[in-house]
Amino acid sequence: MKTILSGKASKLLDKYTIEYIGIPSLVLMERAALKVAHEIDDHQKKDMVQNKKPLVSIVCGTGNNGADGLAVGRILCDKYRIKIYVISNGHRKSSEFIKQDEILNNLGITIEEVSSKDDIDFTDSKVVVDAIFGIGIHGSISDLYEGIINKINESDAYIISVDVPSGLDSDNGKCLGATVKADKTVTFGYTKSGLLLCDGKDYTGDVVVADIGFVDISKLDASEIVNDIKNEAYRELTKNDKLLPKRKKASNKGSYGKVRIFAGSKDITGATYLSAKASYKTGAGLVYVYTHENNLDIIRNQLPEAITTSYDKYIREDGCELLKQEISPKDVIVIGPGLGKDEASKNLLKNVLALDNKKIVDADGLNIISENRELFDLINENVILTPHVLEFSRLSGDDVKYIRENIIEEAKAFSMKYGCITIIKDATTVIADKDCIYINATGNSAMATGGSGDVLTGVIAGLLAQGMNSIEAAANAVFIHGFAGDIVAEKYSEYSVMATDLFEGLQEVFKIIQ
Repeated sequence: MKTILSGKASKLLDKYTIEYIGIPSLVLMERAALKVAHEIDDHQKKDMVQNKKPLVSIVCGTGNNGADGLAVGRILCDKYRIKIYVISNGHRKSSEFIKQDEILNNLGITIEEVSSKDDIDFTDSKVVVDAIFGIGIHGSISDLYEGIINKINESDAYIISVDVPSGLDSDNGKCLGATVKADKTVTFGYTKSGLLLCDGKDYTGDVVVADIGFVDISKLDASEIVNDIKNEAYRELTKNDKLLPKRKKASNKGSYGKVRIFAGSKDITGATYLSAKASYKTGAGLVYVYTHENNLDIIRNQLPEAITTSYDKYIREDGCELLKQEISPKDVIVIGPGLGKDEASKNLLKNVLALDNKKIVDADGLNIISENRELFDLINENVILTPHVLEFSRLSGDDVKYIRENIIEEAKAFSMKYGCITIIKDATTVIADKDCIYINATGNSAMATGGSGDVLTGVIAGLLAQGMNSIEAAANAVFIHGFAGDIVAEKYSEYSVMATDLFEGLQEVFKIIQ
């Protein structure tokens, strides 16, 4: 499992490493600059073999990110033609910047101070290094910086950002105005949450996480600053984590749980099929499908492995008691995909939510809750909600743009309030319970297609049925689902993937991670 830090936590870790551990700032800076220089060498290795000296232009602010840029220029000056631009804006220069400036001056390396985008010329530049802001900006971008950032983006050069593309909020991935669109971002110590969230993925290019000597936060002793760091430390799963429950050699279908899916409305069957098949594909022992009577033959033909029945009698006022008589408390329930939002669907949802079983509520189930606020009283620690940002907007009452820009805080607050697991689906999905946050790094634009979320719901149910706890099942399912999407997108392209293709991806994922 990897750790992701907010920009704020990254600053505190930097401070802790310098002030409490005792590693000098200039040592960390030298290591950072060497890592960036290595990535430039790697990109330009063809020119290096041909004994060419390509032009590398480095654009620096006057803070520590700019100081990193000055150090990169010094390290590369014997291998490349170097142009170093420092944006002269009257801002205070950090002590590290002043020191790096002194070193360059002692070596006779020229720095060009610029006060306009017209003072910068990227003609013939093979690489442009963005060392303007890093994690040090959260306000708006001034006209001077906007012009320079736009000029960087318009260049034909390969763009490498130092730590965070300038103009991107390192906490939440919000663009603060003009933002550098990097081909590669070399970030230090830990991935910053802003590189993944909101618009972050569109501006970072390939992300390289460079070890420059920060301490492992899991090994830090408790203190106020350490607690502040850990409060904004998030979890990211990898394929090396234990993502699947173990299968026993001496087992049968009863060993791997039962999933009960309440889904589908008159003549709407697709979502039901996708969720049910995904549960089976993830390893559930038995899958029961409760759907509209018109759909029974269709589901039986599409998925003969499922046990199918109508949900009509469970809509009645005594439906909850009937369900308690027929369903074991250990069974996992899915409700919502393709269900519709009529009064019958509302009654069914109310009866299902009243059960003590672990439940995943998706799609129309979420929409019914948002339109019937009394149902919020039935949300508790047994419930996993899987809204995309628009559905979450209906649940929370907050604007979609606000949710995307504050997705971690929104997911955490909702889980704290209701005790549930909250999965907010976006380009980067966030999974929260009252104790922790997972940020998922798998998945791609190919999955922005109808039915993809229904497959995810089935995967979560399959993991829950096999005995995983709720937060692990939710986080692992989101990772697996995205990984499956990555596999089929690579095979078919991001334009051509359909939700049913994810089943092929799941099969490949399970070969890799079991």
